[in-house]
This record gives sequence, C-alpha cells and structure tokens, in this order.
Amino acid sequence: MGLKEHKYMDFLTTIGFILSFILAVISVFMGKWQVVIVIDLFIIILLRLVGYIIDRQVEKK
Repeated sequence: MGLKEHKYMDFLTTIGFILSFILAVISVFMGKWQVVIVIDLFIIILLRLVGYIIDRQVEKK
C-alpha cells in the first residue's frame, strides 16, 4: 500500500540535506553546533514529510 514513486519526497530530502550541510558549515563559525544539529534534523524530517504528502496527493489523482 506504499507509494509507487517518491519523486517529490526524494527531491525535498535532497534539498534538506543541502540546507543541513550549509547550516553545519555556518555553525562551525558561530560555535553553536548543538542547536544547529537539532534544526538540521527538523528541516530534513519536515521536508521529507512535505514531499511524502505531495507524492500521495499526486498519486491519488
């Protein structure tokens, strides 16, 4: 009962990883890497969920 294609979920997850990498590089210079790790995980999970919801809506049509 899963999705046939994960096009948007994969795309948004990739964007999440890129944003996380950029934030990690910035956090090295700021010195607040603990907070940034939590924000990174939240961004990745949020974008993956949004992509999954979009994929479900597209597949229903």
